[in-house]
Order: sequence, then C-alpha cells, then structure tokens
Amino acid sequence: MVKKLMKDAGKVLHGLCGECNTMKTFLKTHDSLIFLPLRFLDALLRGISQVVFVSNPLSGILILAGIFLSGVNIGLGTILCTAAALFSALYFKQSSDAVQDGLTQFNGVLVGSVVFSLYPALYNGPLDLRMWVLTVIGAFISVPLQVAITGFLSGAKSDFISLEGKGRQAFGIPGFTLPFNLTACLVLSVLQLDVQRDDPGGTVPVPESNITIQYSEIFTGAIKSMGQVYAVDTTVGSTLMYLGVFIYSPFLAVVEFLGAAVGCLVAAHLSPRFLSSVYGGIWGYCPILTAGAVGAFFAHFNLKSIPAVILAIVTTVFIQVTLTPFMQVGRLPVFTLPFVLASWIYLLVCTENKIIIRVENPTVPERNIKEWLGSLNQQRTTDDRNQGLEESLSSKV
Repeated sequence: MVKKLMKDAGKVLHGLCGECNTMKTFLKTHDSLIFLPLRFLDALLRGISQVVFVSNPLSGILILAGIFLSGVNIGLGTILCTAAALFSALYFKQSSDAVQDGLTQFNGVLVGSVVFSLYPALYNGPLDLRMWVLTVIGAFISVPLQVAITGFLSGAKSDFISLEGKGRQAFGIPGFTLPFNLTACLVLSVLQLDVQRDDPGGTVPVPESNITIQYSEIFTGAIKSMGQVYAVDTTVGSTLMYLGVFIYSPFLAVVEFLGAAVGCLVAAHLSPRFLSSVYGGIWGYCPILTAGAVGAFFAHFNLKSIPAVILAIVTTVFIQVTLTPFMQVGRLPVFTLPFVLASWIYLLVCTENKIIIRVENPTVPERNIKEWLGSLNQQRTTDDRNQGLEESLSSKV
C-alpha cells in the first residue's frame, strides 16, 4: 500500500516537474473554449519562466512571486506586459506551440519587469499613465522585433560534429533577449526625456585603499543575481526564482547559480569600484544566462565543455565592463546585451574535439545529458565491436 502511494506520488511529481507535462497533456485533450482562461494563464506563466530557459507554469508562479516581493507595481506591470506580448503574438499569428510554450512572450516579460523596476529607481520617474501605456506598447513591439531578428539571424550558422560523431550538422543561434534590449532602449529613451536619473552603470566609485572582498557578500550577490535578471533586488525573491528553476531542472539551477558566482568573483577581482554592485547581483545576472545557454540548454554538458563555459562567463563580464560607459552616454544600463553577445560567440564556435556539442532539440538539460551519455555508450559498443572484428580478421590472417 505504501509502495503504491509512493509510486503514485512519484508519478504526480514527475508530471509537475520538468516541462509540467501534466498541464500540457490536459490542455491538449481539453481544447474547448471553457478552458481558454487556463490556456492563457499557462502561456503567460511559461513566458515568465522562459526568461531563464524554463518552461513550467509552476516555475512561472514562483518567479512571479519573487517579482512581486520587490514591488506590487513591478509584478502587475510584468503581468500586463506579458499579456500584451501574448496578444501581439496572436495578432502576428505566430506558431501556436511557440505561444503556448511562452517563447514569444519572454521578451515582453523583461520589458515589463525591467522598465517598471528601473524607471523609478534610476530616473526618479513616476509610474503614471504615460509610463504604463508606453511600456505596454513596448511589450507589444517586442514580438515583431523578435520575429524580424530571428529571420535576420537565420543565416548565422556553424557546422558542428554530431553527437554520435558521424558527420556534421549546421546550427544557428537564437535571438535570445536582443528584442528586449532594443525595446527597453526605445522605451526608456522616450520615458527619460523629461526626468532626471541616477547613474545606472553599476560602477559607483569607492576608495581603492583598504578594500577587502567579502566572499559571504559575493555568495549573496550570486543569489541576488537571479532576481537581477528581472531587474529586482530581493534575496528572498531570488531564492524563490532559483526554486522555480530547480523544479524544471535541478542541473540547470546549479549551473546558473555557479555561473552567477563565477561572474561575481571575476568582477570583484577586476576592480574595487565594482564591489557594491557585485554584492547586489549586478555582475551575476548576465553570467547566469550565459551559463544556462552555453553550459546546459543549447549545448550538451560534458567535462571538456567546462573550461569553455567558464571562458564564456568571463567574456560576458568583460563585455559588460566594455559596454557600460558606452550605454551611459545614452543614460541606459547594459540590460542583457553582454549575455546575448557572449552566448552568440560561443554557440558558433565549432571544434574538432567535441568541446561544444550543440543540442538539436533544446529541452530539459537532464534529458540532454542522458542523450549524451547514451551516445557515449553507443560509441563504446561500436568501438568494441570494431576492435573485436579487427582482432578476428587478424587472427585468421
């Protein structure tokens, strides 16, 4: 009896974790109009979680809760902008599967959370009707931008050795959050016309003498980095977000946390000027995304790839250092541009020694790892057979 209950509980848990196939199956078998609100809610929540390479409505709930902990207006703005992006995707008739999986909404999610968070904090701007309208329009614009950028990048491809090691296969690069970056620049540039703002660069000068790196604060910064992906500064909220990622993929959660930690460590040792922003997670949120993209989701994880992933994270930090003064000219933060540029670079690096093996159909990283391990076992079996055949032929000769 106990074993049966445990087995049933395991099945329920398995259905809710990962891509939440329980919800996917339910919606596929119940397509009547009465379930339209549930379908809408599922797409909205998956869009919120897709920002960090997660597709699970339960994860979306936890991430949204973390956003609300930073401010009710930020949470409401995020929901409204996600809905605007969803309606935009329907208007431009995007793939129903992509819309339901949140792939057309995640840029709109960031437009909402980032603008509603940064506009008052950096520019001392009021959350008035003008601000709400312009931000929602920006979220709507993010979808056609995403479609256009996807088409533009369709020609950017590299040939990679297949997982089985037989032949090569061409892989491209996704637009990632570039549509959000462009949209946020547009919206904040318009909004800041008549307001003053504090420096968004995240490089507040501090005395360079007698500065000691507080590694416990770097740990806190690595946690806060997850919230900073959505431009919210909350330790509890960030912890909830990590939990949301963990529900989808424990491996992805670990990789993203380690990516944030490495990014914070690199920035902390580059200059004492960065320490306060390192402790706040400003230098870890782009490395989180780079680590997730290059180290788990779009490329197969293997021991050879670890140095490449670390190098990608370091490159992300360097790009952030480089872009910061240029973006400050336009009175704008760097958003997630460092992640986009660094990930593009390393996901187009083709090698002859399988350092980077691209994933044909990106999904839960644990499945990618299982597929990679299966290919290794198959390769060993093939090698053993070939060796046995060679030995048999040589003995006959």
